[in-house]
Amino acid sequence: MRCFRGPFAGIVLFLLLFAGFVQAQEPGLYEGEVPVASQSEADRLAALPAALAQVVAKVGGASVAHVATDDAASLLQQYRYRRDVENVDGEPQLRWHLIARFDQNGVRRLIDASGGTLMPAQRPQPILWLAIDDGSGARIVSQDTAAAVAPLTSRAVQRGLRVRLPSYDEEDRRIVISRDIPSGETYSVDTATRRYGGPALIGWLRRGEGGWIADWRLRDGDADVARWQSQDAQAATVLAAGADGAADALAQRYSRLVLSGPAGRYRIVVQGLSGSADYARVMEMLRRQPIVRGIAPMALTGEQLELELDLSSGVEGLVRLLRGTMLESVSVGDSSTASVFALGSR
Repeated sequence: MRCFRGPFAGIVLFLLLFAGFVQAQEPGLYEGEVPVASQSEADRLAALPAALAQVVAKVGGASVAHVATDDAASLLQQYRYRRDVENVDGEPQLRWHLIARFDQNGVRRLIDASGGTLMPAQRPQPILWLAIDDGSGARIVSQDTAAAVAPLTSRAVQRGLRVRLPSYDEEDRRIVISRDIPSGETYSVDTATRRYGGPALIGWLRRGEGGWIADWRLRDGDADVARWQSQDAQAATVLAAGADGAADALAQRYSRLVLSGPAGRYRIVVQGLSGSADYARVMEMLRRQPIVRGIAPMALTGEQLELELDLSSGVEGLVRLLRGTMLESVSVGDSSTASVFALGSR
């Protein structure tokens, strides 16, 4: 085997470990990832509360002040480690991250006990329109420069969101220019966002007194959902605050839109089933929705399934939760009229 020595060996090590990092499996919704000093049992147990708090923030849409070590240990199902490399004084240093998976039902009970709200499994995926000015003029971040906003996208994953970046190709450039974002002009950004769909996270990051400052706004359609500002000596901290603000705003919006209407029993009809596999898919999709407390099958006739659902809020909330899933809304009923869905291929 060929052996590399000298300074080049450090570069080879860095590239090999970085390749492993890029190909690593991204943590799931009920997995938290936190740095640890080593793979020892003591370091793992000490890190579990932070990992569980991260999961609660993802699933419940908001952070918690404290998670007990006993709760974290009792809810732990599996764990694994990820290697990462940090450049310290020009030398690559190996770092370990613990990825801990927790019991789904236990996490939900913990959120319920704290008075929190369960977020839907299907999350919005904001498109990021960010202009960065380091003193040489504002430039819009694109997919080609994703590394510049890694602190934001990584923090978004920790909060249960996936932030997308625009191509900012010729088509985008015809609509949005860099000065549109610092000026607060939204028409061009709203127009360009329609190409990608979903809400838009808009930010202007520039140097300020003693560090960096960013103005943020989250828009859905042609309306502001929230606006906030972050400031710190480190640009990475300012960027991460953009992801936190978006996650908090979407959680609040979810609570207003979904957790409305009277709780009770509602009938739904699902059309387009072709066999037992489709029946199982429908039941699994409905069980995953946080406002569904119970499901009672009523009738199965040909391609049509009728169910009675026990919901913790109105049926309109269920319709909103199911947008973008395999269950497409046909008509919205009420406490006396069934809502109709069509089973799609998603």
